[in-house]
Amino acid sequence: MILQYIEKITVHLDRIIIHFVGIDEPVMVNASLVRCSGETRIATASANWPNARRDPSLIKLIVRAHQAKKALAEPANPRSKPPHRAWACLTSTSAACSDSATSP
Repeated sequence: MILQYIEKITVHLDRIIIHFVGIDEPVMVNASLVRCSGETRIATASANWPNARRDPSLIKLIVRAHQAKKALAEPANPRSKPPHRAWACLTSTSAACSDSATSP
């Protein structure tokens, strides 16, 4: 088992440092911990985009576009948002297009 060879693990925002038993120099991995769907995962830096950063504005825009597409695709569902609500999802900066806004 590999755990018997690990002395210490230090997690920083942008890297993980592993100290092995009997080795003076630690191993550094460019990675970070990311929460995704209630799980914590290790995210390594991409070889194609080593300095990639998350763009919160782009993420919000993609989410709103998905919500609008879903609202337009399911008009027969009584719990879905009418088309004007879909447009509000794309243009609004508030939580007007969250699912809780349509719940009774």
